[in-house]
Amino acid sequence: MGLLNGFGGSIYKFKLAIPQEVTSYQAFKNAIAENETKLINAIKELSSEKSNNE
Repeated sequence: MGLLNGFGGSIYKFKLAIPQEVTSYQAFKNAIAENETKLINAIKELSSEKSNNE
């Protein structure tokens, strides 16, 4: 998304989908856990790519 001037860092924006179409609290918990896992994996992948480019 952008660079931090003078610090050599980067800024990224991620989305965490909040389940809307669920029928129970358990279904919500399962869906949010799946979305959290996808977010964590995306961050790890980005971090890995960044490390490989340095």
